[in-house]
Amino acid sequence: MRNWWQRFISKASLAGLIVLSSHAFFSLQLAHGQKASVKFSQVRIYTTSQDDILSIVEAGLAFDHMDYHPGYFDVVLNSYEVNRLGKASLSYDILVDDLEAKYRSEPQLNKAEGENLLADMRQIYNVPQGFEFGSMGGYYTFDEVVSELDEMVSLFPNIITARQSIGTTIEGRDIWMVKISDNPNVNEDEEEVLYTSLMHAREPQGMANNMYFMWYVLENYGSDAVVDFLVDNRELYFVPVINPDGYVWNEFTNPNGGGLWRKNRRDNGGGIFGVDLNRNYDFQWGFNNSGSSPTPSSELYRGTAPASEPETQTMQNFAISREFTMVFNYHAFGQVMNYPWGYLGTPNPDVALFDSLSGEASLFNNFSFGTPLASGSGVPNGYSNDWYYGEQVLKGRSISWTVEAGTSFWPNQNSIIPFALENFYSNLVLANGLGGGMPKVVDITAVPVGGAPVIVPAAGLFFDFDVTLTNNTNMDWTVDYWNTVTLPIGEEIGPQIGPFTAPVPANGAFTTTLTMEVPPRPPPATYGFNMKVGIFANGGVLDTDSFNIIKTPGPVPAMTVAFFSSDDWELNPAAEEILPEEFALEQNYPNPFNPSTKISYQLATAENVRLVIYDLTGRQVRELLNENREAGSYTVQWDGRNQAGQTVATGLYIYQIRAGQFNQTHKMLFMK
Repeated sequence: MRNWWQRFISKASLAGLIVLSSHAFFSLQLAHGQKASVKFSQVRIYTTSQDDILSIVEAGLAFDHMDYHPGYFDVVLNSYEVNRLGKASLSYDILVDDLEAKYRSEPQLNKAEGENLLADMRQIYNVPQGFEFGSMGGYYTFDEVVSELDEMVSLFPNIITARQSIGTTIEGRDIWMVKISDNPNVNEDEEEVLYTSLMHAREPQGMANNMYFMWYVLENYGSDAVVDFLVDNRELYFVPVINPDGYVWNEFTNPNGGGLWRKNRRDNGGGIFGVDLNRNYDFQWGFNNSGSSPTPSSELYRGTAPASEPETQTMQNFAISREFTMVFNYHAFGQVMNYPWGYLGTPNPDVALFDSLSGEASLFNNFSFGTPLASGSGVPNGYSNDWYYGEQVLKGRSISWTVEAGTSFWPNQNSIIPFALENFYSNLVLANGLGGGMPKVVDITAVPVGGAPVIVPAAGLFFDFDVTLTNNTNMDWTVDYWNTVTLPIGEEIGPQIGPFTAPVPANGAFTTTLTMEVPPRPPPATYGFNMKVGIFANGGVLDTDSFNIIKTPGPVPAMTVAFFSSDDWELNPAAEEILPEEFALEQNYPNPFNPSTKISYQLATAENVRLVIYDLTGRQVRELLNENREAGSYTVQWDGRNQAGQTVATGLYIYQIRAGQFNQTHKMLFMK
């Protein structure tokens, strides 16, 4: 296998011309007096009341990617924004003065170390052979993306198109698109989905996610049942780099990665450059100045008019020319899936569909999902998701997400492949579209040893059954399996068995035989016995197989039936509780919620426990708990009311636990 530098050097003259043209642009920019860079800082802003939020708005500041904590939030600001912040009556600290310099000071892998890392990753993961590290901190440069697209079509011309320019940027670069399908050069009557990335130039992990997924699909067509279905029944469109100018500028200023330029390269005059493309779409553009900014130096500058930027126009015109049912716009960071409405911060009319699909897409990575307000991204207007979903005159409705991948703008090279894998299943769910039909990545069968149904006498019975987990892909998956019982009234209870965790190898299977006890307690009736496979902690189910248990009538102790409850199929009431080994605060469930949610926590030792709800200003909303508790696992319910018993407003809230030295917070969204 060729190394990445050999592959790109050998790409004939076209890639070389692209590199030369990029360098020519750099020379032109410098010749016209372009400032070398804008400094970006990590800032902590303290908020104690609603007046502080008002001061932020009055200072002309609009923020994105805020990391909320009780009483403060952290955010990345450019030097212009820090200057405006200093003129407002707000308390703040500069945590990192120059984030780009900090990135440059961190150790970078050399060529040999990058090779060794990739070799190690191939031993651990099913990394596509075509996917390799790029030269910019492990990420492909724009020219390298173009070279990768060319190599894809040279190797797999029957299932991917040659790259096609769907428009040009403000500096004249092409915005490239490719399509993967069984007849890629024919417009078939198949569902169309769209994957995009690098709308914001400092967020390359989304591009890596898309390139990784593309290589996997191309290489595994013909040997992977899931891929075969998707390629044969879908048209998958990819635009890996929406904002080439901004991304190339980051390469120029920070060739080893870590450049924090976000916007395009629009010359706004006065040495100020750039429009935020994700505030420039022609839907509720300029709805207010907190969801976008009229100030050219702001990172959220919306431009002079809706769709004023050629990059935005290109993506809108392309979507209008197609019939995309679903769209992933990859961004960074936060490990969340945001959907409309952005500009209002309230759910859209199809929220049930969004929640269902988001829950399925986040089955393995456990991303949270909801509106941007729910994830701490504010209320963006001129927002791409709102346009893809809300523009239904010039085109049809698209179910669209902003997927905030990774944990930073430039994850280190060790994280590129793990983060791409973290989003792999989500990409499959998007490709499955609204039409469905995709084979399960892992399915389950459960067969009683003596056959179904299982006949159980009144006194109860132990019975054995075989479980098989079958992997329908060329990826290794680690999954959980467990059971539930469906009562005659339709209520599903359990698990009584599991959850157990099992690795299921690529195109392989895992088999086991389990024993189930049906105790005397349940009254005579037909019960459903369900075996599920998925990720138990996330509440996600990939597949279910069921058979019936028939409990026959007969003499049983009266107390047994009297104590039977639909809340419990008791197997071993005398079982000793297993105490937690460490302290933990779980994510509330459900989330978002209305009218109530449950918060679970674990104590490794006896402690005084204080559990408190705060709003985003750090103001205490409700103290749920303040008392001594023994070691164990506990659940507390919050009914969405404040200390005075009033229902709180729709919005994002923070809950915090303090137990001895243990201190942890999580966010949750209450919706009316």
